[in-house]
Amino acid sequence: AVDQLENLKIIFKSSEDLHALINNILDLERSLTKKVPLEFQEFDLRTSIEKVAKRFFVMALQKGIELSIIIESDVPKTLIGDQNRLRQILMNYLSNAVKFTSSGDISVLVSVVTPDRNGQMVLKVEVRDTGCGVAPFIRGHLFLPFVQGDLSNTRAYGGSGLGLAICHELSKSMAGEVGYEAIGKGSSFFALLPFVVRHPTSFDRFRTIMSDILTDPSPTEGPERRSSDN
Repeated sequence: AVDQLENLKIIFKSSEDLHALINNILDLERSLTKKVPLEFQEFDLRTSIEKVAKRFFVMALQKGIELSIIIESDVPKTLIGDQNRLRQILMNYLSNAVKFTSSGDISVLVSVVTPDRNGQMVLKVEVRDTGCGVAPFIRGHLFLPFVQGDLSNTRAYGGSGLGLAICHELSKSMAGEVGYEAIGKGSSFFALLPFVVRHPTSFDRFRTIMSDILTDPSPTEGPERRSSDN
């Protein structure tokens, strides 16, 4: 009976992994072929982030990890943009952070990269962890499909290696970019994303702002564009 229960657990876990892999492949395929149009809507940034973080609070708590959200005071409460893409990027980042962090803390941080200019603002949405970090030789390829830190990570933690590639494509579709920084022994995965920060006075103005965002190849003048190397 014990062996049967263990076998059932293995089968269930394998089916979950297969389901996640299929979903990731479909997400990546949709992103690459641009089949999913951008959805521009007004949303509350903190509420949107909290809904994503809640999915990981229990897993973090079980591992004794503190999960926090820090939004800088100059970040607007309300934004206009594609919150579903933002949430999917955060879900992939947080999933990896919880998976690869055995102790310490995980933080979601949001800060302003480019201040409000004609109704546009570029934000840095970042997930920091105190996990095992990323081997230096693989950092330049992190956002390619099927790439993980090393083979031991695949054996120990599982995963398809598609999550970061999906983040890369999602950020590109929003005229943004993604990147990685080593933070001590841990990691920082971030996305630089443009948003509209206030309602334009007319629909034509709104359409002009969104057109500018989608056609501007360089959403910031700050950090170098890391995604082209990943």
